[in-house]
Amino acid sequence: MGPLRGRVSEASTTDSMSPISITTSTRAGVDLVTVAGDVDIATHKALRDAGTSSTLTQDELVVDLNQIDFIDSMGIGALMFIARAAQRRATKLTFVCAPGRPSRRTITMTRLDTVLNLVDNL
Repeated sequence: MGPLRGRVSEASTTDSMSPISITTSTRAGVDLVTVAGDVDIATHKALRDAGTSSTLTQDELVVDLNQIDFIDSMGIGALMFIARAAQRRATKLTFVCAPGRPSRRTITMTRLDTVLNLVDNL
């Protein structure tokens, strides 16, 4: 996948009680959701909601997981929820996560890398 270029419109969500930051933007006709911090029982709903928001209007969605420090089973469930929602909307979905990142190790360990469209970088 080449670099994303184009107009950027951003929205950010940060829950002061939880160590997560989620930024959404649209670039070159692609919705981009960037997640940073911990995705766990306390924060997975924010990820799920961002990845299935009605504000995502493009035919392609990219979810960048590179800045995630920790992801548990609830976070993995949120990724699957996003994948199912994208499939229902006929949206092309790509998860981005470099080898060696904590979220990549969890996705690989659970063998979701065989189910999800997972790439190393944008």
